[in-house]
Amino acid sequence: EKKNVRGNRHTTRRRRTRYANHHAQHTHDRIITTRTQHHNNIITRTRIDPVDILITLPDPDTARPSHKVYNGIYLMQDSTTPYTAFVRRNNPNVAVELFSTRGVLYYDEGSKSYIVSTLRRVADPEAPDNWLELNTQNCTVTGYGQMSLGTKMGRVQMAAYGQIEHRLRSGRMNAKVALTLDFLFPEELTKPLKTALSTSGGGPSDPANDVLAEALRRQLDAKDLKRYYESGLNERLPKEFRQTILIDEVDLEWRANIRAFRSKDGVGIGALAGDPVHRFIDGTLQLRKRRGGDEFTLHLAPASEYFLTYKKGNMRFYSSNRDLMDVLLKVDPKKRSLPSKDGLPFYQLSPTTGGAMKRFLDGLEPEEGGRD
Repeated sequence: EKKNVRGNRHTTRRRRTRYANHHAQHTHDRIITTRTQHHNNIITRTRIDPVDILITLPDPDTARPSHKVYNGIYLMQDSTTPYTAFVRRNNPNVAVELFSTRGVLYYDEGSKSYIVSTLRRVADPEAPDNWLELNTQNCTVTGYGQMSLGTKMGRVQMAAYGQIEHRLRSGRMNAKVALTLDFLFPEELTKPLKTALSTSGGGPSDPANDVLAEALRRQLDAKDLKRYYESGLNERLPKEFRQTILIDEVDLEWRANIRAFRSKDGVGIGALAGDPVHRFIDGTLQLRKRRGGDEFTLHLAPASEYFLTYKKGNMRFYSSNRDLMDVLLKVDPKKRSLPSKDGLPFYQLSPTTGGAMKRFLDGLEPEEGGRD
């Protein structure tokens, strides 16, 4: 049922609005293909202005399954190739989400992009909501906000914020992110590691960069956010950012052959257990997507080498600093392990070897458990 409103240019569609479901296609002569088959209709009650279209998409929390639409960047469960869902119906249940958003759909003439985000972020670019845009000129999908780069990691909690980009023509994917990693790591190791990183020759990282800002706006209220930006680099971080490791900034690229994000150009270490570092350190971060649980590996080489790798409840640590390895061995095993409890799996921190570190740096598959 359609009704034209006299005196303005709005059109109200009271029952169903048939809107083109835009799918990016890898063709030379067109980027967006419009499909209007019945099964691709989008259900909305939005008041439509033909000159300035802004369409409210179904709320994924309340919409019936047949009415839901998906907007994000995903992996298939057993695939190494990412794909983009942009106003898509019937996203596979086995899809692994890397980034998603919800809200409204509109077209931005200035950037030649279709955009999905919340009305709040459309009005305020600094609002703590996700933003997804499909550029029709370079066929690139870019997401800004919080993403899911590491899940199913048991006692290791990871949060990622920033920017992720999927180039539809080439299939390449990269991300620029700030990360928090929280896991049991004894103070006896944290303090000397923090000293080594803080006194390294690497340049300073920027604790006010755009990707870290995506995290700050989500975790801090206006008062604490103002205090953070006014504080000096040497002040202890707010309690919301006192995880085991805070990474200010790291550039990641997707490596399909190992089904993992791997860093390039060093790692910006922000803090350890809330104590500030804010320095770029030579090293490599890898976030690997696995069916049995995601994994992460971090190698840092400010002078001595430091190596952490996590897989299926086992956190392994190695350092070329022999004194630090001796410290680890002297820590009571009860202070570096957690029993299975309340549905959470067992966790333990154990030493590994320089051979395991070398295999990682050479791009070789580590042996089960990270042993040499």
